[in-house]
Amino acid sequence: MHYRNQSGIDRFLSTFCLILILVSDWVCAWIILIHSFGGMAKLVVSTFIGNGSMRLYLDDKAILVNSDAVTVELNGDKEYVIHWFVQGAADTSYSITISSPKEAEFQLTRSIGKEGKDWGGIRF
Repeated sequence: MHYRNQSGIDRFLSTFCLILILVSDWVCAWIILIHSFGGMAKLVVSTFIGNGSMRLYLDDKAILVNSDAVTVELNGDKEYVIHWFVQGAADTSYSITISSPKEAEFQLTRSIGKEGKDWGGIRF
């Protein structure tokens, strides 16, 4: 290829194509980045209680009552607190399983004490 004999239109098209390739690569990388980090995560929780009652909260909103399962959309760039309150007969077993998102994975199986109440929480 002889650049000295290249016409102005050819130089313009060559430069335009190069810029287009660079910009399209940057746009694709940006879309992948937004999709992988800025997307909505799903909180997946299941609970069980034998003889009693349980309330499980995400921040200040009750999301589960007693034995149940739920999936909740999360904003990926926010910190959350999950907390619970359990009430029932002494030695009643209860369990909480958080299987998603990865940073919130949690498994708890516990018995209610002689006071008949228990509580706890995690932050992620």
